[in-house]
Amino acid sequence: MMAATRDDYKLDLDNRKQNVFVTQLHEREFEDEVTAFPVVSESGDRLLETGVRTLQKTLLLKKEVEVAKVDADLEEARRLFRQRMEECAQRRIRIQKRRQEIKHQIADCDKYIKEYDAKRKRAIQKYQTEVISKEQKTQELEQFKIELEEYKQRQRYLSEKVERFKKYSDYMISVTEAMPDVKQLLSINY
Repeated sequence: MMAATRDDYKLDLDNRKQNVFVTQLHEREFEDEVTAFPVVSESGDRLLETGVRTLQKTLLLKKEVEVAKVDADLEEARRLFRQRMEECAQRRIRIQKRRQEIKHQIADCDKYIKEYDAKRKRAIQKYQTEVISKEQKTQELEQFKIELEEYKQRQRYLSEKVERFKKYSDYMISVTEAMPDVKQLLSINY
């Protein structure tokens, strides 16, 4: 709706017809002596607002001014509404951009988390493998210690046996040294 201009509120005064309160039915002879009384059909609060002698055109102009003011207020409210809608649209665009950024960050973080989880799983598997390997090596070590102890006992036993039979070995060596050479004996017989 267009805003009203000053020309729209110009007061046009026509000749007013007077309402006459008639008490007699015969024709009036002296019209100049007749006093006009306005007919009031409005409530008391409207009378206080408009006044007794306010013309309808004046009231109409007042209402048009009020309508123009309401229209201006409505246009201002529409302008504010459009401005707020534009702000909301811009905010929505910013939120969409921020969501996209967050999605990219989540994707990057998700990729990093997956890599980290894969590294962690490999480390856990390596640890478990090393623990199993350590247990096996520990068992082998214990077994080797047992075998070493058995070999040491066997060596002591054999050393004692060598000591016991050394006198026989010494005797055999002394006997073989005392004996003539086998080649000489063989050459004599032929």
